[in-house]
Amino acid sequence: MKPSFKWVPLAALLLPPFSAAATFSFDTQAIRVSAALGGSALPPSLRKLINNNPTTAFDWTATVDVPWLKVTHAPYIYGSEAPGDSQFMFVAVDITQLRAAQQYTGNVTVSAPGFTTQTMSVYVTMSSVTGLSPYTVDATAVADGKRVFNSLASLLAAVTLQGGDVVQIKATGTYADYVELHGNHSGSPGNPVTIIGVDPARALWDVSNAKGGQSYGIGTYGAVWKLREDSHDIVVKHIEVTGLTNMYKSIKFLDPNMRAFFIFGTNLTFDDMYVHHNLNGFMSTPPALNITVQFSEVAFQGLDGFEHNFYMVGTGTHVRFNYIHDALYGINYKDRSMPDANGLAVEFAYNHVANAQDQGYELDFSKSHYLKAGTAQDALVLGNVIEKGPTSNMGQSIVFGGGANDSPVVGPHGRSGTLQMVNNTVIAVAKQNPLISITGDEPVSASLVNNIYYNSPRFDNVTDTGSVGVSGSNNWFMLGLVPAPGITGSLFGTDPGFVSIAGQDYHLVAGSPAIDAGATPPVPVTFEYGPGEMQGTPRPFVTPMDIGAFEYGLKTAASPCDLNSDGVVNILDVQLMINEVLGVTPCTNDLNNDGVCDIGDVQIVVNAMTTGRCVSP
Repeated sequence: MKPSFKWVPLAALLLPPFSAAATFSFDTQAIRVSAALGGSALPPSLRKLINNNPTTAFDWTATVDVPWLKVTHAPYIYGSEAPGDSQFMFVAVDITQLRAAQQYTGNVTVSAPGFTTQTMSVYVTMSSVTGLSPYTVDATAVADGKRVFNSLASLLAAVTLQGGDVVQIKATGTYADYVELHGNHSGSPGNPVTIIGVDPARALWDVSNAKGGQSYGIGTYGAVWKLREDSHDIVVKHIEVTGLTNMYKSIKFLDPNMRAFFIFGTNLTFDDMYVHHNLNGFMSTPPALNITVQFSEVAFQGLDGFEHNFYMVGTGTHVRFNYIHDALYGINYKDRSMPDANGLAVEFAYNHVANAQDQGYELDFSKSHYLKAGTAQDALVLGNVIEKGPTSNMGQSIVFGGGANDSPVVGPHGRSGTLQMVNNTVIAVAKQNPLISITGDEPVSASLVNNIYYNSPRFDNVTDTGSVGVSGSNNWFMLGLVPAPGITGSLFGTDPGFVSIAGQDYHLVAGSPAIDAGATPPVPVTFEYGPGEMQGTPRPFVTPMDIGAFEYGLKTAASPCDLNSDGVVNILDVQLMINEVLGVTPCTNDLNNDGVCDIGDVQIVVNAMTTGRCVSP
C-alpha cells in the first residue's frame, strides 16, 4: 500500500547552486526526490565540462549527512547527451526513520575531480502519516527487524519510538516476553506512543509456562511489563496479561510481589485491558505520576493476602470505568497515592468493584511510605458500584486512614486527608459489614453525599486517636442505621428500589425513594457505569438528581423512550413517536399510559432526549 501522507517543503527543496525544482514520486518504503540537474540548474563548472566533453564520461560522487537520506544514482554523467539535457540524481527519503509533525534538514554533497564541491540542502516536514504502516508485533509473521517483529521485547530493543508512533500487536499467538519501556519508547504530552492490540481478541501475555530467558527477565525485574522511571506519554490498549501466579508456583525464586504491570513513569494510560490471575495486577510506585487505568477488567489477583488487584503508590492516580473484582485473599483496590498539583491523590470514578475474598476490603486508602506525617492524601470516590456479593468476606467495604507502621520513615502515622464519596451505590453482603472504617492518628475526614448503602445497619468502625470528622447529606441508609452526627437529610428504609439485587442490576425502578432525593453534588457527576461492564454512559445534569450511582430513566437500551433500541434516545425516536401519533405506524408506545399516542408521548421522548429521563412531565 502506498503511503497516503504528504511531504511539505519548508523552503526550496534545492537551494543554490542546485536550484532546480524537485518532483516527488511515492514508493512503498521511500519517497524518491527526482532532482533535475540539467541546463541552468547545473553549476557552471559542471555544465562547461559536459559541453566540452561530449563523448567523455564524467566521474562524480554524492554523499549525505543524515541517515534518512539515500542517494540512488548511476556514478556517471554521460557527456554524450546534448547540452542542456536534464541529468538526474535520485534522493530517496527513508520514511521508516521519520515522524509526523517534525521538520528535517539534510544535505547531499556532490563532488568531482578538479571541480568545486557543491552541496544541495533538503528541507522537509511530514504533515501527516495516516497511511504509514505502523510497527507490527506478530508471533507468526516473518520478522524484518524494521517494521515487523515477533515479540514486543525485540521491537523495543531495536527501535526508538516517538510521539505519534503506533505499535500494533496481533493476537496470532501467545506472548511471554518481558516488556520494559523507557524514555526512548515515549511520546510527548498530547502525542503519545500507542501500543495496541488490533484484533477482536486482546493480544495475550500468558507467562504461566514461561521458561529460560523469559522467566529470568520477568523474575529478575519483578513484572511482566515494567514502565521505567524515564518512560512517559504512553498508551497501552487492548492487552491481556495473566499467568504470574502459576509461574510463581513453579519457579520459587521469583519475588512474591510479582506484578503484571509495574509502573514508574509519567503520563501513562492503560485502556481496555484484562489483567487476571497474577500475584499483583497494577502496581505503581514513585516517581510514577499521572497514571490512568480505564475501561478494563482487573480480577483474581492474589495468593496469600499480601497481593492485590491494584496497589497504587504514585502521584495523581486515575481509575475509572473498570470492573474490579474477586481479589483472592487481598484487596480489590489498595491505594497509597500521593497528591498531585491539584491536591488530589486519587480519582476513583464510575467503576464496579465486587467480591474481595477472604479478609480483603473492596477499597483501602492507606498512608504512603513516601510522605511526611500529616500530608493530606485526599481521595474522590465518585459514581461507583461497590459490592460485597455472596462469595465476598465479612470485612469492611471501604477503609480510609490506615497506618504505615511498617515504615521506618513515617513510623505509625496513618493517612490524613478527606475521603469524598459522591453518588455511589454500596451493597453489603451481610449485616456485619460496616460502610467505612476510619482509622489512624492523623486528621482524617469523610464527606458522604447522595450515596446508597444497602443491607447493613452498620455505618462505620472508627478507631483512632486523632481527629475524625464525618459529614454529608442526602444518603439512603438501612432502617436502624445510626449515621455519624455530621450526616444530615438521610433517608431510611428497607428497599431502595433496585431493578434486581439477585441480577446485580442496581438501577432504580419507578417509585424508588432515591429518585429526585439527591442534593446538588460537590463535584460534577457526568457519567455512570454501564450499560454492561467497562463502559461509561453520560449522566445528564438534572435537578434534583437521584441518589446512588444511576439516574432513573437514563437513556439506555432499556429506556422506554429508546423506541428503536439502539442504546440512545435521539431524534430518530422522536420521529418514530410522531409516526405513531399520526397513525403511520400502530400505537405501541403509550408512554404516559393515557390510552392514546398523542403529543404528550412525543413530549416525553423529547424530554428524554435532552434530560435523559423517560418520565411523564
